[in-house]
Amino acid sequence: MNKYAIKQRREYIKEKILDAKPNTAITLVSHYEEDVMLLRKAFTKALKSKAAAKNFTLHFLLHIPPDKSQLKNQSMTNVVNISQPDPDWDYYETWQSLQTIKTKIEAGIKLISGEETGDTRTDKKLKEILEPALEQLESVIENDLTDYSEDADDYE
Repeated sequence: MNKYAIKQRREYIKEKILDAKPNTAITLVSHYEEDVMLLRKAFTKALKSKAAAKNFTLHFLLHIPPDKSQLKNQSMTNVVNISQPDPDWDYYETWQSLQTIKTKIEAGIKLISGEETGDTRTDKKLKEILEPALEQLESVIENDLTDYSEDADDYE
């Protein structure tokens, strides 16, 4: 990820926390999944602690516009609410990654739900949606989860 982009978002979040009144919440809405991921990455433990000290809650929302072919049957906006759990939770960052993966999978399900028969075009779109989710899931499994079987060997 672009370190400059993360730094920019970190400064933006810092300003929002400093300007926030105690016991309030704010929602940051983005049209791009990558931007939501950068915001999550930028929301460091230090910023989470500052927000917690004010009892300030920060939510990140991904705005997903409906597919053009489905505009006739749906409202103009479809927002996925991704609220943040306790930042001190051990699985906080893993939870965030899994929420992003879940959103991608749900988009794939939504895509095929509107199709009566399978075709190459739909399969191609579905692959474009699911392959990044698979890559991210593999990254979570390989990088974010502790292999407790290795730890057990250290104590024997």
